Amino acid sequence: MKANVLLVLLFLVVFPKITAQEIYHTPADSILCMQYLQALNDKEEEGGERIICAAKLLLDKPYQSATLEREPEGVVVDLQRFDCTTFVESILALSLASAETEPSFTGFVDTLRQIRYRGGTVSYLERLHYLSDWIYENQRKGRITDVTPRLTGSQPYRPQLSYMSTHPDAYPALKSHPAWTDSLRLIEQRAMRHAPSAYLPKENLTPEEIRNGDLIAFVTRIPGLDVTHIGIAYWRNAKELTFLHASSTAQRVVVQPGTLQTYLMRQKQCRGIWILRPKTGRTPHFYHP
Repeated sequence: MKANVLLVLLFLVVFPKITAQEIYHTPADSILCMQYLQALNDKEEEGGERIICAAKLLLDKPYQSATLEREPEGVVVDLQRFDCTTFVESILALSLASAETEPSFTGFVDTLRQIRYRGGTVSYLERLHYLSDWIYENQRKGRITDVTPRLTGSQPYRPQLSYMSTHPDAYPALKSHPAWTDSLRLIEQRAMRHAPSAYLPKENLTPEEIRNGDLIAFVTRIPGLDVTHIGIAYWRNAKELTFLHASSTAQRVVVQPGTLQTYLMRQKQCRGIWILRPKTGRTPHFYHP
């Protein structure tokens, strides 16, 4: 443990890829990160099972929205509280970074940056706000695969994206920088061209086609949005398909009570799901510009 603490202190001083102005974190986050990376590095599980191992490390952590909204924009590393998106991003980054020969806090932060931002460029307009954009960028970098079109009962569908540009008052950064709204409209148009081409209607769910550790994105009927929630598929006792997520209802990270199918049918605004399969293992696919 002493060696890990000394290593963390060194990382607080030396960041070869991310400057101090680009990262928000606390010493506690650094220490937690190293503990999680070491715990995962000791495991042999790969792919979805590695994702599940990482997700279970964060069970019961508090729910907190809007943790990324900082001025100036920077990579927010918060391993003590999550919303649904930061939970999934942190799990994916932990799974990938822990697969390195010598896992490090620096490696985790760099991986998180690449997952969260277009081309790894840290700015509000390059942050992947829409999951359609997030999927496109992370799929072409080899971190995930959209398997939805392969699922039985999937149907053609492309979301229409306009919510952020038509509701700028709902976003503090857009209220502070109204000129960004025009740029965001262009980003929305580009994201629509790259959006997933199919979804699985919730009535067509075949649980057996979904694997442990798959990312489940909940496609919404709300005009202008693509998804409103995301979680991680989990086969409870290898018999019942549910999911792990940062729940605003439970106000913490939980294994969802009941089945995925039951949850879907209760969500009136949910039209169906996207299933994204992470690619993690001892030879992760990293992208360095």
